[in-house]
Amino acid sequence: MPTLYGGDANEISDHLDYDWYYMGNGDDVVFAAYGSYNYFEGGWGDDYISVDPAAAGLDIDAYGGNGDDWLQGGAEIDYLYGGLGDDFLVGGPAAADSGDYLEGGQGRDALYGGAGSDHIYGGDGDDGGTDIVVALGGVVASGLYGGAGIDYLEGGIGNDKLDGGADSDWLDGGVGDDVLLGGTGADVMLGGSGNDTYEVDDISDIAFEFAGGGVADKVFAYVNFALPDAVDNLIMGGNAVYGTGNATDNIIIGNAQNNVIQGGAGYDTLTGGAGSDLFLVRPGFGVDVITDFVAGAGSPDAVVFSYSVFLSFAQVYANSAQVGADTWIGDGKGNTVVLQNVLRTSLHANDFGFTF
Repeated sequence: MPTLYGGDANEISDHLDYDWYYMGNGDDVVFAAYGSYNYFEGGWGDDYISVDPAAAGLDIDAYGGNGDDWLQGGAEIDYLYGGLGDDFLVGGPAAADSGDYLEGGQGRDALYGGAGSDHIYGGDGDDGGTDIVVALGGVVASGLYGGAGIDYLEGGIGNDKLDGGADSDWLDGGVGDDVLLGGTGADVMLGGSGNDTYEVDDISDIAFEFAGGGVADKVFAYVNFALPDAVDNLIMGGNAVYGTGNATDNIIIGNAQNNVIQGGAGYDTLTGGAGSDLFLVRPGFGVDVITDFVAGAGSPDAVVFSYSVFLSFAQVYANSAQVGADTWIGDGKGNTVVLQNVLRTSLHANDFGFTF
């Protein structure tokens, strides 16, 4: 097993098996094209370590060291570790990539798994955002990007962006205010501590938080979605119709569809948006503040009460009151619907429905 110790600013093309390369100081360029296994350590400086995408049977371990490094694996199983600095790691651009382990280390890193089932760990620092954005074969990698295959992405410490890409992936934001994009497939997304943002685009996606994980987590849902425990806010987009809150204080914002929105228990703020929207009210609903309700005989919106709350419009009207610019409707059990900027005298039987 040959071992090469470099000096400053090395340029190396590797053609051997089982080699160890220590580059030392300087900005180094390494291109591996042949062999079975090689280990590269960049040392100080901004290093470029790459494997020929056409090289079959070549595994590498690459450690960037200090500096802003570019590490790119090949078609086999590679281990890439960025170390200190703002690094860009690519598991393997080839469609036949076998799956890689990428770890950014400290700094603002961008990690792209490519094809295959990859394990991607951002490490310390804010990974993603506008720090490093590089296009690979039409795919823009920013933050942690899984690509094709069943991937595991872990953000670590810092404000990270995780994108699972194609297939069913597991995303763990870790510590910090993270953005988690499942991509296509049934994905599992855990935000961790901090105020996290999720994008849900598959009916089988799971987004969840542990208690105390954050106080302003939000989900952008493009399909019907019910907020899990400890996730606070829901913004509906695309073709989403149904949006449901949980037992905490939620904000739910509808879209241009005809939405069906239910706040659940807690102090909830509900906005239907454009379209004809229904707001479901069931026993123990807490406080539901509806921000954009339009009252009157021709209104496109309606509040639908469970029969165990109210049986008729006459009961609703008898239990309503004008409070400033708003109409309050109380069930006598500490639960209240607040229709913002709605006059009590404008209420009509068509504004309400009743169901089991």
